[in-house]
Amino acid sequence: MKKKFFSLILICMLLLSPAILTACTSKGKITIEQNFRTEYFVGEQIDTSAVFKYTEGKDVEYFGFDTYLNGHIREDDDFKVAGFSTETAGTRTMVIIYEDATLKIPYTVYNHGEISLQTTFKLEYNLNESLNVGGGVLNYVEKDLAGSVINQTLVPLTANMVSNFNTSTLGTKQLKIKYNLLELNLNYTVVA
Repeated sequence: MKKKFFSLILICMLLLSPAILTACTSKGKITIEQNFRTEYFVGEQIDTSAVFKYTEGKDVEYFGFDTYLNGHIREDDDFKVAGFSTETAGTRTMVIIYEDATLKIPYTVYNHGEISLQTTFKLEYNLNESLNVGGGVLNYVEKDLAGSVINQTLVPLTANMVSNFNTSTLGTKQLKIKYNLLELNLNYTVVA
């Protein structure tokens, strides 16, 4: 009788141990709940407006950067950020750590600079005519924090760099060109 009882207990322990081990080692998951910037200029601080969501099973918790003290992220035992630096330009990955979960977020750091139009493109359109950036070239000048030129590049203009373009009404309007966080506004005209 005792032998059957101990055998039954041993069988139950063997059957339940994977479930117990899984529950003890389960990890939660972090997702970005509100927009989080992934493009910065050299020397810029991290976007502290982000809200993250931590999910473990049915439990849901929201967290973010509670405070920002003396230029450093406030970290507690449950929330940490690793790998964020804007000291030099480049593409990197930061890691958000909360409880037992991590979230890797790629981000890009750009040098300061300016853009100008090197070669123009069509700036007069008929009603309902599509954008034509053919021949358009940007002059992109990268600068260090002191304002010294690091690099100068000619960049072919593409339609996905242009916003605020609309030819459904007549008149002089302004479109926006964006490249590496830099913006340039240009006037264009819609005629009949």
